[in-house]
Amino acid sequence: MRFAYYPGCASSSFAREHDSSSRTVSKLLGIDLAELENWNCCGADSARSIDRFTSVVLPARNLALSEKADLDLLVTCPGCYQVFSRVHELCEADGSLKAKAEASLSGLGLTYSGKARARHLLDVLVNDVGLAKISQEVKRPLTSLKVAPYYGCQHAGFPKSARFDDPQRPQTLSKLIAAVGAEPVAFPNATRCCGGPLFMTHPEAASSMTRNILRSASDAGGRCIVTTCELCHFNLDARQSAIEKQYGEKYSIPIVHFTQLLGLGLGIHSKMLGLDRNIVPFNLS
Repeated sequence: MRFAYYPGCASSSFAREHDSSSRTVSKLLGIDLAELENWNCCGADSARSIDRFTSVVLPARNLALSEKADLDLLVTCPGCYQVFSRVHELCEADGSLKAKAEASLSGLGLTYSGKARARHLLDVLVNDVGLAKISQEVKRPLTSLKVAPYYGCQHAGFPKSARFDDPQRPQTLSKLIAAVGAEPVAFPNATRCCGGPLFMTHPEAASSMTRNILRSASDAGGRCIVTTCELCHFNLDARQSAIEKQYGEKYSIPIVHFTQLLGLGLGIHSKMLGLDRNIVPFNLS
């Protein structure tokens, strides 16, 4: 399995531990990642709010670079995955939009035909590598560890053609947790928004939303929360102390990237997985 790897802005900056853990577990499980040369920001939702065509051509450029390498594009951020998948779907449905994107990218010496598709690492791990293979590779079963799988709100927004799980009741993360010997703990807010994007504009609402995730997972018995999104991870981890002070509550619940949890089960040293960068300490002992 070989992919053009798109780290994205988050994993290249404040979530570098997600990048390092993604690369490490991928290599161990036979996923060959060739970082996309000269990649650019996908634009996220910000570009779409400013200019529709820019929001198409920015991610299309990365897909064109991936197409040039004759590889599908592997991403770790569900937000980026949604953007790339949406652009592919839009261009396939609107020939004039696709032609306009092709013309724009041709000026950069790139060809965009829609051949390259985006894949999310969680999808590749569960459905390509397979849970049986992962279970066989586990060196340190995480038995007796109760894990709250937090999918966040992005999964529900994946275009139909890009869905690899039930958008309302996803199970892929729970299956991965079980594959490394841990116990997935269901909790009511597993697909609710954590409020991350609202902290600059509506801080009170964002604080309440973050608190709901932390309380819900803790009340359900989760010893840690495993995330699929870098922004969700940052929000729940970095802001947890402030939320505790604001509401006079104590959670002390570690927030772990799904690649970090997988890496621990595979026997990879915690520093190689970047667990020393996590703010709320996570100790298995």
